[in-house]
Amino acid sequence: MLKCPKCGKEIERLNYSYEEYGNAYLDDKGNIERNIKGGSGETFSCPECYADLFDDELEAIKFLTSK
Repeated sequence: MLKCPKCGKEIERLNYSYEEYGNAYLDDKGNIERNIKGGSGETFSCPECYADLFDDELEAIKFLTSK
């Protein structure tokens, strides 16, 4: 079983999120148009304490496959 390095609780998975920010508006036909300006990228966090643990997929994979 894996343990969160922040809270020490046993975990079986990581939470994943990806955030973007920008503008949304209606075009001439009434459809939503999105203008994505950037984002904080992906984050892998503890499902127990919600602490951000990794921002790199390879690091998250290494953690999840470690024993």
